[in-house]
Amino acid sequence: MVGLIRTFESATIASYNNVAFSPNSEYMVFGTSDNSIQWSIKNNRIRFLGKVKKEIKYRGLMDDITFSTISIDPQNKFFSTKTIMGNLDIWKESGNIFRSFRGKNSAAFSPNGKLMVVGGNQYIHLYNNYGRLLRRIPIGMRGAIMHLQFTPDSKQFISNSFMRVVTVWSTSGKKIYQFNNLFKKAWCMALSPDGKYLLFGTYNEGILLYTLKGKHLKTFKGHQDLVPTVAWNPKGKYFASGSKDGTVKLWSVSDGCLHTFKEHTDKIRSVTFTPDGKFVMSGSRDGTVRIWNINTKKHITLFLESQDSWFVHDEKGNFDGSAQGVNKINLMKGMVNLSESKETWNNYFTPGLLRKFLNLTFKKKKKKKIFNPGYIIGRIWNIRHTNIKVAVRNPRLLRPGQKLK
Repeated sequence: MVGLIRTFESATIASYNNVAFSPNSEYMVFGTSDNSIQWSIKNNRIRFLGKVKKEIKYRGLMDDITFSTISIDPQNKFFSTKTIMGNLDIWKESGNIFRSFRGKNSAAFSPNGKLMVVGGNQYIHLYNNYGRLLRRIPIGMRGAIMHLQFTPDSKQFISNSFMRVVTVWSTSGKKIYQFNNLFKKAWCMALSPDGKYLLFGTYNEGILLYTLKGKHLKTFKGHQDLVPTVAWNPKGKYFASGSKDGTVKLWSVSDGCLHTFKEHTDKIRSVTFTPDGKFVMSGSRDGTVRIWNINTKKHITLFLESQDSWFVHDEKGNFDGSAQGVNKINLMKGMVNLSESKETWNNYFTPGLLRKFLNLTFKKKKKKKIFNPGYIIGRIWNIRHTNIKVAVRNPRLLRPGQKLK
């Protein structure tokens, strides 16, 4: 089997703390230990959005706290990113910044596209989709808000704080329920697509399944260390979890663990599903993002060094990448370096490998015909000449002093 060896400088390899897929499958957003990145699957365009301010270093378990810095609007109009101890930025899909919040930690967009909730250290702020502040909700001494998520009806949202206090709120600002029995236990959370169940990742108690009203239903055990990230399949039949033990697990609510993915070489920081629910994407501290097919169990690996240096490869050695990224890998078969053989490279170089692996096709946007208002096409009718087509200068658009020719 042909393998790939990357030659990126180790200092440039960042930890992928957050990964997210846009609802329309056109782009991914990554939050790393030193930058926020938007990766367009449609045209392989990569945009670095802003460097992380490294002002605080956590030790021990605190190093595994992952703020839910990435949230994507279900209408595909906005997404949020954050730098540690920096600004929470709301971006338009085009990559232009919409609004920046100082001292805020997390955000979530309502499914109906009308509301946005932003979490800080003492308050939760509720905004409309134009960025107007509607309500400020005091949260008390819970610490910074790490995670936020709306219910499917957009009438309620759930918050999880730095002190791991989980609370259900109404958009009117009323506290509906607080999970007191999860105090200092819930390191992460995920609400089921139907809005009825909550998953919580813990340090040594496994993954906990609760109803939205606080009833404990089931415990899933299998990871050997802290579980800092969980995510539901869009249909609600499965869920995925990532652990500090370096594994990603696929679970069934009824049958338990279905499969364990062990290809990462360091702790897992974030997991998510693709919108069609057929793939699981994970970000790790080993500097890679991997995407697994939950049916075939095959995977593809993404390496990203800079905006102009990236590549992806599958298990068979097929690869795609930028010119700079491809130049930094060696194609190996056993101990033999095949990189210098043009024929070998032609056999394994696969443009659009990521789109093919995800089975994505994008419709080309039709170019709009641009009408030049400076000229109008008219027809002149008279007795001698009929149906004569001419271009006449539009007198309304003449510059001052310009005569009609």
